[in-house]
Amino acid sequence: MRIVFKIFLLFSVIACSKNKGLDRQKLMVFPESFNLKGLTVKEITPLSPSFIIVQDSLLAILNSQSEPVFQIYDAKSLVLLSEFGERGDGPQEFIGPLFTGLTSEVDGNKFQMIYETEKKKMAFLNLYDSVNNSISNFNFVKLTEIDDFNHSAQNVIYHSDSLTIISSMDDRGQLGRFSMLRNGKEQHVGYLPKISIDMRPDQLYSIYANIASTSNVHKRRFVATNLYFGQYDFFDFNGNYIKSSTFNDENDVAGIVKEIDDLRKLVPSPILHINVLKSYNEIIYSLYSPIDIRGNSLGNSLIHVLDWDGNPIRKYVLDRQISNFAFDQINNCFYGIDPNVEDFQIIKYEL
Repeated sequence: MRIVFKIFLLFSVIACSKNKGLDRQKLMVFPESFNLKGLTVKEITPLSPSFIIVQDSLLAILNSQSEPVFQIYDAKSLVLLSEFGERGDGPQEFIGPLFTGLTSEVDGNKFQMIYETEKKKMAFLNLYDSVNNSISNFNFVKLTEIDDFNHSAQNVIYHSDSLTIISSMDDRGQLGRFSMLRNGKEQHVGYLPKISIDMRPDQLYSIYANIASTSNVHKRRFVATNLYFGQYDFFDFNGNYIKSSTFNDENDVAGIVKEIDDLRKLVPSPILHINVLKSYNEIIYSLYSPIDIRGNSLGNSLIHVLDWDGNPIRKYVLDRQISNFAFDQINNCFYGIDPNVEDFQIIKYEL
């Protein structure tokens, strides 16, 4: 159990089973369901992949623990086109990079936004330049807004010259679930929806620890998931809570709070909801992989598809658990990272 299952180690978290103490909506029902069987992509030999993306005709893999940091392939022929990027403290090196899923367009050129978690910097990478011109330099921009935050950023949900939204890492529970910096003023977004039982601030963070998020600049919204509630929580760019769409409600909130300081008392083991959220063409795609408190798989991964109003569209049932994924819209397939083999493998799912 590698990259994806390490996520839950970032948080001090807990749970149990049948949900009490929370006013929740009825479970989503997906009108369509499809079973997908994956094929190993033998042409791709990733090193320590943690993220995978597809941009037009290019497939990019980010190796967070090895060099080269980036490998770029032709998405159709799967030929390796370029690999580059070093780990370290240097100005063009990486320590803790992650693909944010955000892009920036300048003069018609699209740049992938890569957040360097340790340096609090954003790298802007033009995939086509890195292939066509062998350019390995990154336009590192120090996010002074994030430096001004009083706590660490787990991830950048949205970033522009006028607004930055981050997923907070505040285990004291004082600063809320998200933070927004607009025109130099910081705003904290609380832990919504509220639980109808008394909790300490640090317990709030443990319950609502953020796993994944993505944003939609056109609708001015973002959506997030957390470890213990199987739901998608929607907010607008002003920090207002909109709604939640629930896909799993088996964890017992009251039991979580009662035993939150002693993991050993959690019997049966709770479900940890590990999600990866991505947005394509105004549609949300969510990779969902349930595990237990010890990181053991509780079933194969699913890909939920829903709109930005939280309405379910369809789901895909995969044949294994994967840790990250990308949707190739041109070739109509998913790619996933299988971390549960001796050597990492890239898996392809034809639609």
